Amino acid sequence: MAQSIIFPEWLNSNSVRNYPIAENCSRIDKSGSYTISNDLIVSAQVNHSRAYADGVFFISGLFVSVPVIKISISYQPEDTLISPTYISTIEIDTKNFSKFSYHSFIGQNENSSVLGAIAVGDIAETINRGLGNFDFDSSSTKLEINCRFVSMPSMQYIDIYDSNNVLIHRATDVLKIKAGQNVRITYDPLINIDTGETDQYGCVKIDAIVDENVIKEPDGCETAKAFYSPCIKTINGVRPDSNGNFWIEESECIGIDEYKDANSIKVNDLCSSSCCGCVDLEFLTAGLEQLKQQEERLRELVLTTQGTQSELLANLIANL
Repeated sequence: MAQSIIFPEWLNSNSVRNYPIAENCSRIDKSGSYTISNDLIVSAQVNHSRAYADGVFFISGLFVSVPVIKISISYQPEDTLISPTYISTIEIDTKNFSKFSYHSFIGQNENSSVLGAIAVGDIAETINRGLGNFDFDSSSTKLEINCRFVSMPSMQYIDIYDSNNVLIHRATDVLKIKAGQNVRITYDPLINIDTGETDQYGCVKIDAIVDENVIKEPDGCETAKAFYSPCIKTINGVRPDSNGNFWIEESECIGIDEYKDANSIKVNDLCSSSCCGCVDLEFLTAGLEQLKQQEERLRELVLTTQGTQSELLANLIANL
């Protein structure tokens, strides 16, 4: 007949186990009225970047109810004067719970690089100890150092958009960068001028090729005299589109002809073609008005002369 073999030494040792919470921690909440059962969290793993290396991760909150148990995880920087940063909360459905099951979590908001999981042994004792919401500080529930793993940051994907903000490609594995027209791509080791040390990663440098129709400074339109070619900021206060283009539309009497070779456009008057400008036309109109007045004056003089001539002829005939 099969018999159960019990190792009392192991059971006694495990009864006072604190792991994955540090051995010198009490697991008691801030009010001093609740202690986390040592069979609730039996293992933990936290993957994080070097930015979190100097602080500690700890159980900051425990919410216990019949349908759900919530375990909150936070990060306390090395400087204890800085308030802890909330990382994430794990929710355990008590109805569908399985003993010694793993529950993963992802850091929230700016802490999304923190990934991890905890193994929950049993929840019965946790519920029996009382329902409620309990808060803890890092001194009572910090995780053991061997639960933490410093991971190298990795990029999940790169989205490439065109100038109209339309997604044209998503690279999830390898993205090759190719230099385009008048562009040079080089590797820059980022050497510190003061110490002479080289950056651990360096960087990819993308810059314009000198003397290839480029602008010397990034704020080219602000100091246009310093550039190889002038640039237009606005036309009558109107700015160009995202590609730097202005569009001139034709109208009923205006036609636009393109001269690609000369980089020019020609505006044509399709309705009429004046031989002179407005100032010349105004001067000509004033001269015509004066000429008209002189013509009327000459007509009056002619009529007067004709009347005088008729009187002289009549007098001459009467005296014969």
